[in-house]
Amino acid sequence: MAISNTHIPHSTAVIQSEYFLPFTPWTRLESVPRAEEFDRVLKAEVHDALWMLTRQWQFGEFKGEDTGTAVKAKIMVESSRLTRMQFGQRTAQAFADHQAPLEAQVEQISVPIDLKRSAQLGKWWLDQLNQRGQAYNTAKELSSSAKAYYHKDMYKALFLALYPVDPPATPDTKSSTFIPEVKQAGNKRLRQYQAAIAGRVMHGGNMYADMTKGGKVFQPQTASLKGVGEISKDHKDIVYDLAIAFRQYCAQFHLQPASQDQSNWVSRQMEYQAACSFPESSKENLVLLADEYPGGQLDWYSFDIDPAPDSDTGLTGTNKSIPEDVITTKLLEVIPAQATFAGMPSPRWWEFEDAYLDFGKMDNDPADLGRILMTEFAFLYSNDWFVVPYKLPVGSFSRVKGIVVTDVFGQKTFVRSAGSGDPDDWSRWNMFSVSVREAVPSGNVNVDRGLFLPPTIAKSHESEQLESISFVRDEMANLVWSVEQAIPDGWGGKLNGFEATNEWMGYLKGLLGLDEEEEENSNGSLSYQLATSVPENWIPFIPVHTDDGNRSIQLQRAAMPRILEGLQTSAIRPRTHLLREGVDEADKQSTPFFLNEEEVPRAGVVVSSHFQRTRWYDGKSVLWLSRKKKTGRGGGSSGLTFDQIKG
Repeated sequence: MAISNTHIPHSTAVIQSEYFLPFTPWTRLESVPRAEEFDRVLKAEVHDALWMLTRQWQFGEFKGEDTGTAVKAKIMVESSRLTRMQFGQRTAQAFADHQAPLEAQVEQISVPIDLKRSAQLGKWWLDQLNQRGQAYNTAKELSSSAKAYYHKDMYKALFLALYPVDPPATPDTKSSTFIPEVKQAGNKRLRQYQAAIAGRVMHGGNMYADMTKGGKVFQPQTASLKGVGEISKDHKDIVYDLAIAFRQYCAQFHLQPASQDQSNWVSRQMEYQAACSFPESSKENLVLLADEYPGGQLDWYSFDIDPAPDSDTGLTGTNKSIPEDVITTKLLEVIPAQATFAGMPSPRWWEFEDAYLDFGKMDNDPADLGRILMTEFAFLYSNDWFVVPYKLPVGSFSRVKGIVVTDVFGQKTFVRSAGSGDPDDWSRWNMFSVSVREAVPSGNVNVDRGLFLPPTIAKSHESEQLESISFVRDEMANLVWSVEQAIPDGWGGKLNGFEATNEWMGYLKGLLGLDEEEEENSNGSLSYQLATSVPENWIPFIPVHTDDGNRSIQLQRAAMPRILEGLQTSAIRPRTHLLREGVDEADKQSTPFFLNEEEVPRAGVVVSSHFQRTRWYDGKSVLWLSRKKKTGRGGGSSGLTFDQIKG
């Protein structure tokens, strides 16, 4: 039903159809311009300002609880610079942030040298050796018949014999390395690449391993090359200097620990461990501990304050002589700036507001308390907040000693931290505060009101995962399985764990003559099967008792048996570097590998390795290999069953 309100007099009604509807009139006032200019109208002049001030006084508007507008603020901040760092369980050392970001120094793990990288390193070695040898010949002006003449072909043959790249071996069932050879031969692309470079390029990875592990295979300083030949005493310095340059060349690509034992990754809990300390003028060093860092992004919330640190770590100690630049106290006097945000209501009358974000168009349900509170804050209290900028040095722990605010009436107010007070007070509130670790955790978390600004990066480029392992719980089999979803392919890439397993198992069955499927038993007899098989990329972890008692449980890496006709029974070993800790290269035996039982919840966990690349503040690029742990997608079933009757 439509009603028109055009020219309707007072106290009248509109009759339409069969209904009588009352109507309330409204009066519209329109301004009639009497001049061509509108300047005076838009000024909104107030002719009696004293009258308005008097009315404000009568209504009590001058008795505000929030005092006057802040016009000046003094802030005192004490900052302490990060001086010592402890990586893993090793002794603390002096920290230098110019080397690399904190994430890179904590997350770095050893980068395995695959066959492709070994070929590149071998080519670099021979090319550099030839260049230095030719320069030696030119400098000495020697003839080709001279005894000290550098012979390119002779030294190439010598190093190819010392560190050869062997052609793909044909697996022999009687060999002790039969299974590793089958795994390598089952990788078709790797086998083709190895056949192409065999005998033509030296294995630079093996030579670098000898140099870093302190092996006695390659000793240029004694001119001995493992019995395959000798370096001329005139060329000993050339090879020795090149060996030093070779180690520097290999180390410049990746940031990695000197050895696997110096990695900060704790396999038992699948997390990183690190700690740092800051000198303080009034007491011993302040120690921050990050012993449960899963990888990904290292920031202030990854650290907790350790109130009782171990004195043997090298992080504690009295601060009798502290350099002046380590602990600094600064007093800053500034004019506070009002805090603003998009869609904020404007406090001025004629100031147009930004329409990019309109809180007035927000639809709030009665039960949507979050939106209602946010809208109320935006409308009523948005102009009550001020910002005092203060620049803090990176890699420091800072505390605000005090803030004094002066308002327009000259009153000074000492601003206290919102997080100060009784820890049990429910109204206590703070942000960006570091938690204080307690010996006996309570319901309320105690915090320190200091601000930790670690020397970390905001963003890095992350590669595709090189390895990926899913730890899942199998309730039916009462086991924890580590499923190798992505495994290294041996020459710089990755392979799908399921596809790679099927590929090399097909190759293995072909060698054993087991390609044809077994015919079903048609005579009606029954057979007994002790246990079913699972894919070889499923590595079991069985529950065992801990060493300190029979009530605690830990998980131990186990192995499924490989039972094939015509092949001696052997244990199935993992292929990822994380799970191969303690496994020898020939897959013959392994040392125990334990995992804390609580590290694998019902949802499971996924551990993956990635290359990280970033650019540090001095402009240099930093590349490192890291691991990352995140929540899984639930449990799984391997299909493992025991004591089966087959007909």
